[in-house]
Amino acid sequence: MIVKSVMRIFIVGLAAICFSTFSAVSDGMAKEASFIVLQAKNAPASLAEGMLIPGKGEIEVPAGAEITLMGEDGTTLKLVGHTVHSFQSAPTEKTGSGALKRLSGWIKGKRKQTTKLGAFRKPGGKNGVRQIPPGPWLVDSQASGKWCVRSTGQKFWKPGTPEAMPVSIEPRGKPAIETTWPGSEETLDIPPGILTDGQRLKLRVGQKSVRLTLFIAPQSLEDRASTLAWLAEKGCRKQALALIEEFE
Repeated sequence: MIVKSVMRIFIVGLAAICFSTFSAVSDGMAKEASFIVLQAKNAPASLAEGMLIPGKGEIEVPAGAEITLMGEDGTTLKLVGHTVHSFQSAPTEKTGSGALKRLSGWIKGKRKQTTKLGAFRKPGGKNGVRQIPPGPWLVDSQASGKWCVRSTGQKFWKPGTPEAMPVSIEPRGKPAIETTWPGSEETLDIPPGILTDGQRLKLRVGQKSVRLTLFIAPQSLEDRASTLAWLAEKGCRKQALALIEEFE
C-alpha cells in the first residue's frame, strides 16, 4: 500500500510538472501567434495592409503578390508569391490583441486616404515636392504638427543648404532660445532640458516658422510593434510610415 501511495504521488507530481511545462511552452508560442500585414503589393483584400493574420495553419500568397508581415515581437517576414507559408505557432486567443490590433485600425484608416502607405516618401527637390527626414526619429523643421522623439539624441531636420541660418526655438511657457543652424548641416540638436512630453513650441528657421507638439517616447517601447502603435496613437503619422519603410 505504501509503495502504491508513493507511486501515485510521483505520477501526480510528474503530471503537474509536464502540464506546467506544456503551459509555459504554449504561452510562449501564443505570443508569436499573431501577425499584421505591414506592406502589400498586388495582394488580395484578405492580405491588404493592416489585416491581422492568425499565427496558425497556412497562408497562401498568389503569384505576383508580395507582403511583409510583422509579429507581436516586432520581427518581420517577407513573402513573395506564388508561395504557401506554414506557421508553426499554436492556436491562440490573443490573435489581434495589443499593439498589433491598435496598429491595424490605424493602417486601415490610412488606406482610405492613400493607395500606398509609403506614398508620401517622394523624392524631394523637384517639381516643388519637399524633401522628408531620412529617419523616423527626426523632427521636420519645415512642417507643423505632431512629432515624436526619443528621450535622448533629439534632433531637428531640414534639407541641407550651403548657408547658415538663424534659429529661434520658443517652447510654451519657457524663454526663447536663439541659435544658428550651420551651413550644409541637415540636423540640429534640440537643446537639452527644454522638452517635456507633449511640449508645444514655435520654431523659426530662417524665414520659415512652424508650430510643433513633441512627444517623448517611453523607455517601455521594447519592440517595433509597440513603437509603431505608439507613434500612430500620438499622431506622428509620417514617422510611423518612415519606420514601416525601414522594414523593406
